Amino acid sequence: MLFVVGAAAASAASAAPSGCPSGYSCGWKDRDYLTAGTSKALVFSCFVKDITKVAGAWDNNITSVFNNSSGGNTAIWFTDIDYKGAKLYVSANSGIKRLNESNATVNDRISSGYFDTAACRNK
Repeated sequence: MLFVVGAAAASAASAAPSGCPSGYSCGWKDRDYLTAGTSKALVFSCFVKDITKVAGAWDNNITSVFNNSSGGNTAIWFTDIDYKGAKLYVSANSGIKRLNESNATVNDRISSGYFDTAACRNK
């Protein structure tokens, strides 16, 4: 399941960023967990095989990510559809605020992703 959500509530420093519900991996178009100054995020609960088919404007436009896994699962983002290309591993309850500074290989190149579980990886 994948969708784009927006949230207005502020989050605590130790909590997931606003716009990233529990149990989801989330991506934002800008650094610091923002999209055009808002908390609007692309989120998935298990996998997204091809971002262009479900949220086209988000494909190759993700600059910050957070994994708010409720089960402690690693999220893996890929630069190509169908879980191919360069990989970005994001541990549970952690994120990367500025891919453009720390992971330039995947910055603005993410096209698919899943939680690293048998149920999600094989979709």
